[in-house]
Amino acid sequence: MSRLREFFSKDGPLQKAVRRRAALLIEEYARQLLQEFNFLFFDLEINEDFDVIVYGRGW
Repeated sequence: MSRLREFFSKDGPLQKAVRRRAALLIEEYARQLLQEFNFLFFDLEINEDFDVIVYGRGW
């Protein structure tokens, strides 16, 4: 039972995998949106805490 609890806990492997996948999907959609609105940027990154980092051109 404790292994199950660990697996489904907020810091367990399942939650980490879901967060990682969600961050990748959000990055992809955010890049598309920024491109559609003609924002000048090199790249966009979302970390495991969902902090958004936009790499721009000299700002």
